[in-house]
Amino acid sequence: MSLKKMFIKKSKFERPETEKVMNLDPEDNRRVYGFPGAPTAGILVRDLPVEEKRKIKQVLIDQAKDMPTITTKEVREMSRMRSDAYNEATRGKHYDNEVRFSFYNQDKLMNALGYKYAMKFGTWNKYTDTPRAIDMVKAPKHKDEPILIIGSGPTFDEFAPYLKDWKGDIMVSTSQASTCIALGKEPTYIMALDPNSNMGELENVDTWKDRKSILITHPGVTPNLIEGWKGPMYLFRKLQPQTAFYENEQKIGYSTLGNLQRGSWGFESEILLTGVIPMLACVLAAQICTAKQLGYKRQYLVGCDFGMPNDQSRFTSYGWEKDKWVAHPAQTVAEFAADEAHWGMDGPSDSYCLTEDGVATSPMFVFYAHQTITAWRITEADIVSASDKGVIKIFPSATPEEIVRKQGKGIKGYNLQKIRWETEKYLAVQNIYFLYVGNGVMPHEFKDPLHDVPKMLDEVEKALIAQGKGQLLDKTANMKRIYKLFEHVAERK
Repeated sequence: MSLKKMFIKKSKFERPETEKVMNLDPEDNRRVYGFPGAPTAGILVRDLPVEEKRKIKQVLIDQAKDMPTITTKEVREMSRMRSDAYNEATRGKHYDNEVRFSFYNQDKLMNALGYKYAMKFGTWNKYTDTPRAIDMVKAPKHKDEPILIIGSGPTFDEFAPYLKDWKGDIMVSTSQASTCIALGKEPTYIMALDPNSNMGELENVDTWKDRKSILITHPGVTPNLIEGWKGPMYLFRKLQPQTAFYENEQKIGYSTLGNLQRGSWGFESEILLTGVIPMLACVLAAQICTAKQLGYKRQYLVGCDFGMPNDQSRFTSYGWEKDKWVAHPAQTVAEFAADEAHWGMDGPSDSYCLTEDGVATSPMFVFYAHQTITAWRITEADIVSASDKGVIKIFPSATPEEIVRKQGKGIKGYNLQKIRWETEKYLAVQNIYFLYVGNGVMPHEFKDPLHDVPKMLDEVEKALIAQGKGQLLDKTANMKRIYKLFEHVAERK
């Protein structure tokens, strides 16, 4: 069932007696989970008469700020619920589309990479040494340079007046590209990660002609984006071990046939897309990994709130309409909670909640926040947030004015040891722990860490010994760190 289509059936969705049920009319005892004044059972909310919907919306606007505060434990449980929902959606429509789009996009992407199909010989022939698309691993590195990574959160508005004065590079998704141009700063990079990313998201600008923005994407996005984008591209494949397609069929599909020897092709075949980006659910996690690969020394996160501070659901966006830039203000938190487009199976409570420190957010935003912290730990990137108003409080922060005035130089962040400790403390509360093996780490979720971690360490040790690499694992040091983290979790609970 679609998350937007909640059937109003008392028998299925009635709230427990201990929970509050809102009713428009005291005389009307027809109660339904998440909705006040429910009409006849079996009718979709979206199909209600306009006046009925208006009543429901007004009641929710009046009462939205009375939504309960969620505890750390509840945040964790909602995050896991969202993880299951995300993985299920990815395995379903998203995955099917990415496979489908990878084949549809092959001809245009191979041409962008500098290859044309020769019908006479039945192979891809290289036609230029300066293609407009390149493998991500061949992209120029930017050592010692800072970069802004811009998200869709409300605090982007606080940075907006300073954006035009930032002289360094910026990375956005397709959602913020037009707004940055309207504010006077052309994006250096535009990341398109979601398979639903399409050219329509990039058409609300005055022009892309003569602009130098680089689209960072993969073969599995909507074909009209690949067809419509005429600028430079950096291409990558998704690193997602549980999905073999990216490492097998997609990788082979974007390769040359190689040389013909003794009547057979495949000798000295070249894989054209060797660059991979770890997939951790949201675009910000991918952007952090990408900026790290591109060599940027410091990453400043702008509008990466994972919540709705300042009584806004997101940033103020701009679009080019009738030969002028038009601002589109965001919804207030109450309007967001009352908008049925955001409702899930549990009605408005599925789309809105408050963290312990009072930040309005949603279960899905919380899940994305956890995935971002995982990306931070894996990359060990030097990150500073341009706001301290979001859901994630462990980022070091600086004001927009200071960041731009200093052009990202000389602003205090965390050293490597503190990055590891702060991220691992945060993730341990979610039962995610890291096993240290040589110079690398293995993240894993443990239901019972003190019982399960030693068992996994034994298994890892056996595997390493079989490879002659047993010296890479220090079980004692690993358990010492796990115990310390577990003590932190116990104190939190």
